[in-house]
Amino acid sequence: MDQLAPEPGTFRNQDHYQTYYIEPQAIAEYEDELDDGYDLFEDFFSPPGALDVDFDEVEGMVISPTMRVFMGSFTVEDVVDELEDADFDEDDEYEGYTLFLGPEENFGSRAAAGVSDSTLLYGSASEDGPIDGLETLIDTSNGEEDRYMAESEDFATLVDELGGGHFLYAITHEETEIDDPENGQFEHEVARGARIQFDTETSSRKWVRVFEEADDVDLGDVEDWVDENDGSDEAFDDYDDISVSQSGRAAVVTETIDTDDVFN
Repeated sequence: MDQLAPEPGTFRNQDHYQTYYIEPQAIAEYEDELDDGYDLFEDFFSPPGALDVDFDEVEGMVISPTMRVFMGSFTVEDVVDELEDADFDEDDEYEGYTLFLGPEENFGSRAAAGVSDSTLLYGSASEDGPIDGLETLIDTSNGEEDRYMAESEDFATLVDELGGGHFLYAITHEETEIDDPENGQFEHEVARGARIQFDTETSSRKWVRVFEEADDVDLGDVEDWVDENDGSDEAFDDYDDISVSQSGRAAVVTETIDTDDVFN
């Protein structure tokens, strides 16, 4: 995630954005335990049809509002054939990628795709056009463009506290002025995210809420949030071993759950 997340404002005029990191191939190993919820998860995060890549073929993916990155071992010729069948035209070669520009769609929008033997790129929104957007993403991964981690101390703190996992979600935001812990709104919060690590019987989840200063962390407020949402159909329903702690300027909630209840 850290190498593939461009600094905010790269593709849209915004100071913050949300990003996901997912390991589909590893999650697919628990398909039977996850039951019907796995199918919904797969449908939601599957690569675009123009790439014709199965969800469980992807080792890792990074998703931002405008760009998607899929990592794995791909048969380049097959992907290129599918793109051409979807009316994508080869546009350029750039840093080991073959770039393709898709057909014009509603309101003049166009998608672009980048193909290498280990990474597929797909995006649509860039002020300078989708091809330039992909080139910027490639430059970001090569360290030639600024990254979210380098430009945002809040994002770096959040990602470091989340650690590794099969599914990660992270976002920074303007400092929260509302103080409503029971509804998950904490004064002086600047970033938040979650991580899920799947296992055969019991999976684990971690929530991280990052604050402007360490003194802004109120574990009592975080415990109120957990307690208020620990009922039927609430965020902490079905979770066990819930623990609330502080790490620097971050509040951390860890918990476990039966794997077959993760997507229920």
